[in-house]
Amino acid sequence: MLAKFFGELNGLAQTVEFTLVPFDTSVNKDAVEVWKKGKLRLGRRTRCGGTNFNAPTEWVNERKFD
Repeated sequence: MLAKFFGELNGLAQTVEFTLVPFDTSVNKDAVEVWKKGKLRLGRRTRCGGTNFNAPTEWVNERKFD
């Protein structure tokens, strides 16, 4: 599943630049990165805890992402 997910992100990166925000129960601030348009990346797991979608939502809202 992780390989398929990163395959989709690689496809998206052919069109736009976006910020990848890895998280489980909190945002992994050391692994946040801007995925530049046209760049391919290999998938890598930075955390493997539970899943809390409030963590990345709060993180991007605090930074005024659109």
